[in-house]
Formats: sequence, C-alpha cells, structure tokens
Amino acid sequence: MIEPSQPVLSLAALRRALSPERLAAYALPEDQDALDAVARYLWNGALAAVMTPSLHALEVTLRNNLYEASLKVVDQSILSFRDIPTWLDADPCLLYGTEARAVEEAKAILRRGG
Repeated sequence: MIEPSQPVLSLAALRRALSPERLAAYALPEDQDALDAVARYLWNGALAAVMTPSLHALEVTLRNNLYEASLKVVDQSILSFRDIPTWLDADPCLLYGTEARAVEEAKAILRRGG
C-alpha cells in the first residue's frame, strides 16, 4: 500500500512533467487515449538509449574513414599544426571559414572552463 506522504506518479502528473507540447509530437489521431502518446514517448527514449552505442561506433568509424580518405588527397608535407596535431588545427586550414571559427570558439570556451 502506498503511504500518503509518498508522491504518486499518475498519467496526469507525467503529462504535466513532460509538457503537452512535447507529448503532442508523439500523439496520433488514432490514439485510444493520452496514454498512447506517453507510451510512444517512453518507447522513443528507450529506443534511443539502445541505439546510442551503435550510433557512436558508426560515427567514430565514419570519421576515421573520412580522415583516412583525406590523407590520399591532401599533401601532408605542407601541413603544420598550431595547438593540437589534428586536422582541426592544420595550417593551411582544411576547414571552411565558418568551421574554422567554430573550432576556435569551442577551444576558447574549453580554455575558459579550465
């Protein structure tokens, strides 16, 4: 039996906590009741949690393969590196201007954060 001092999780409380706007994205016209959208939301979270390790491995593999492919088209003998020996820091720059600025901004944020 639940004691009165313990909070009770209800569908209404869960819907308020998640927000109607968020749950609206998971609602379908053929839903039987509000629980369908909540169940779909929770299923989406569980699916994302299960897929994250695979997506991580895919991302790392893709990035490494892109790097290996780039070595075939870039003359490495003309490259030098400023701060970090990585293609993000190569001189001449291998990035577009906006990308290079974003890298510099990220490094500045990391420096400020210690």
